[in-house]
Amino acid sequence: MRTGGAPAGTHHPGQQAHRGRCGLPPPGPFERDTGIHVTVFRGNSETVLQRTLQESQARRAGADAVETNFREMVALSDNKLLAKYDGSALDKVEKTGKFATWTATRLNIFHPAWNTRLIKPGEEPTSWEELADPKYKGRITLEVSDSDWYENVTHYWLEHGKSRAEIDQLWKKIVANSKVAKGHTTMMQFLTSGQTHMEAMNYTYITTRSTTKGAPVTFLPKSGKSTVPAFPRP
Repeated sequence: MRTGGAPAGTHHPGQQAHRGRCGLPPPGPFERDTGIHVTVFRGNSETVLQRTLQESQARRAGADAVETNFREMVALSDNKLLAKYDGSALDKVEKTGKFATWTATRLNIFHPAWNTRLIKPGEEPTSWEELADPKYKGRITLEVSDSDWYENVTHYWLEHGKSRAEIDQLWKKIVANSKVAKGHTTMMQFLTSGQTHMEAMNYTYITTRSTTKGAPVTFLPKSGKSTVPAFPRP
């Protein structure tokens, strides 16, 4: 089994990439009930995908289950590396978590995050549009591969009446305000250390995990209620 990144698939031939709150049960009970020893590989989502693809090319089945991010699960499915599962456990999964060859184990929430020592109360963004404000020039970090976040925000803006031209201008201004990093965990390290003031988007569970460890970061204003539309992703 391999764990990485975020959500999950439970199908052959697997690899899981684990990011903090993966929520996987310990293998002990399974091993006792079946007599099958479980070995778990943990890595970031990109590593899990790369390793699984390389093993497939080498005709070596390195794992039986995969648990990782949406984009990586789609890539594994497109490469026909996942087997369909139709067991009774699927009855407990909501429709939004069911895909042709894999099943989501959680939903990750997109949301801006900021360093509370560098972004004072009242300075935090109250909408996605506000990330384009010149006051954030040089203070934002973007994740280089967050195409699904871009897609979700763009779709939201279209649904709420913005034109393509208006949306293009917003993205140009957001990019102009930002620097780029690779990996949400790496971004959070930059944020906690104060190397960046704010992240245009990170997963709320990564921000919360850092907060509980004492880092000066949050995704919620002082009121405890955000007005930024949040997007869940498997």
